[in-house]
Amino acid sequence: MAARRLLSRIGVLRTILDKAIRSDEQFREHCAVRTRRLKALAATGSMRAARILQNRGICNSSGRWIGDIDEAVSILRGNRAPGQRGARKNTKILRNAKLFFTTTIRGGKRICYLYPAKFFALFQRARSLAQE
Repeated sequence: MAARRLLSRIGVLRTILDKAIRSDEQFREHCAVRTRRLKALAATGSMRAARILQNRGICNSSGRWIGDIDEAVSILRGNRAPGQRGARKNTKILRNAKLFFTTTIRGGKRICYLYPAKFFALFQRARSLAQE
């Protein structure tokens, strides 16, 4: 029971994570910067930028970059255990910060966990005891 309580306290539903990210002022500023860059590139003839602006998974219908949180979660999961190596910048940032990011499914819903690397063994034990 203690393991399940621990996991429920440190885990965040993916849907709640999305809302928190999208309501964050720094993320909204980041979106504005990405939108300006993509529109400037598209105006110079960049087909890649034009395709991104048309992609409804990354940009909204008005052409504003909103990001793909599912892709970000997938990338960040690359640093979820000791010794895993990833070439992506975000994975290296987590590794340098000595953090792990992983996800599980509980009750049909995705739960995200970000925790200090020093607690990897404790986290794994809690998952085992909670049968996640």
